[in-house]
Amino acid sequence: MTMPTDFIYGKHPVLDFLAHSPKRAEKLYLRQGMPAKVFQDARAICESHAIPIQFVPEPKLASVAGRKANHQGFVLKIATVPYLSLEEGLALVANAQETSKTADAKPSYPAILVLEEIEDPHNLGAMIRTATAVGLSGVIVSSSRQAPLSGAVMKASAGTLGQVPIIRVDEFSDALEALKDRGFHLTGLSMKGSHSIWDLEMNEGPMAFVIGNEGAGLRKKTAEQCDFLVHIPMDARVESLNASVSASVICYEWARQSRFATTSD
Repeated sequence: MTMPTDFIYGKHPVLDFLAHSPKRAEKLYLRQGMPAKVFQDARAICESHAIPIQFVPEPKLASVAGRKANHQGFVLKIATVPYLSLEEGLALVANAQETSKTADAKPSYPAILVLEEIEDPHNLGAMIRTATAVGLSGVIVSSSRQAPLSGAVMKASAGTLGQVPIIRVDEFSDALEALKDRGFHLTGLSMKGSHSIWDLEMNEGPMAFVIGNEGAGLRKKTAEQCDFLVHIPMDARVESLNASVSASVICYEWARQSRFATTSD
């Protein structure tokens, strides 16, 4: 079966994608008249992996990327990132954890970002970029009211889309229960959370950070399934943070605690 295709655009996202996932690149479109030194790195990667390049006029690039997109003369046609099932994704997480174990090392527990109905592709892309940057084991998304893995998501992820497993689930509550059954501590971010993230111990077992919809936050049922509801302390002049910023804060706090735990005596 042929995978569906999508487009990413912008010089740096395209170069990052070509460097990390060249097998999923199908064709590179470059703006006619572009100086060779601007695209020489992209051309070198394409030639080494037999990826075709086509020079096209500006209107063609605009029609593909969108007239308001800052494509910088680079548009890459790619095979869309395939979603994993929950079983496939959690099996990868378990295998990676088993592989990382050594007899004399302190335990290193995985963490997963669980996204409930994130509708803004830029938020989704930013969250995937953060998940990749801190070394999370996967990202779970819902199949309803969820931004698809589009070119806009790839642009916002700065080329990191595809480097961390993306798991899509139809029944969000069932996925949360499956995580619990595998020992994950479900931690929901909520302005009503009774504990600060600074008070949460994040290195005592597998963690799943649950982020709600940009406007509505966590659904009531989802919040009730979480083991902990935590908030991010902030000045009284600020009511809340953007969903992707909130995800970054808790992910980096997990990374800080985890790395300190595995490197200290």
